[in-house]
Amino acid sequence: MSEEGRQATEEHRRRQLAIRAAVLRDVTGVWRTEFDIEDVASSQLRVVEALKDVLADGKLRAAEEAADYYSQFRAIDGPGARRARPMGDLDGRRVDRSVGYTARIVPLKALKAGRTRQQAARAGLEQTMGASGRLVSDGSRETVIRAAEEDPAQPRWQRITGPEPCEFCAMLSARGGVYRAQATAVFEAHSGRGAACQCEAEPVYGERFLSEQQQRFKELYDREAKGTSDPLKAFRAAYRREIKPAA
Repeated sequence: MSEEGRQATEEHRRRQLAIRAAVLRDVTGVWRTEFDIEDVASSQLRVVEALKDVLADGKLRAAEEAADYYSQFRAIDGPGARRARPMGDLDGRRVDRSVGYTARIVPLKALKAGRTRQQAARAGLEQTMGASGRLVSDGSRETVIRAAEEDPAQPRWQRITGPEPCEFCAMLSARGGVYRAQATAVFEAHSGRGAACQCEAEPVYGERFLSEQQQRFKELYDREAKGTSDPLKAFRAAYRREIKPAA
């Protein structure tokens, strides 16, 4: 991994964060306009429908940026530029399921738990923003992963996180470039935190390279979790003890 390649990945991650931030501002605007805590059942339907276009546009922009990044990265650290296919199509049924849940069930559960109407509405918004951010970010992740799967050079890919990922994301990032085809589930299985941890996929050509952050995670995993009956539990405890306090 060259320093130029690492910089390209970091710039890509920042651009994705900017796309996501712009979408989440629109999500907040839709929520404040359409959601009514006094009529959750009807208003959440309005929220879902209004967000479909917002999220479709955001995912497409994320996918197109990721396609540009893949070509740039391949030219730097791979055998030459190769345009990736933007995976920007948004399945409306996923919006129905994920945003429909956060905009309806989350506020109702909060009310049932005794929280105020304002608190319940805020909980719904926060969860809806999380689900929306994930759906948009999937445009980037799916584009890079699919491009790696279809690339004749057969690169692997690795999980790149933000500066303060959760334990799960840190542990997967520590593995480096070991992921191959059909590994999108590595992101989907942890969708609740994947966006918050700012995770992206980075192609790996040739020898695997771990950043300083990944190396720190790997050393912690090898020392505290490798070979244990529950590696995630062991890693989580060590991560919170040694890394989280310093974050």
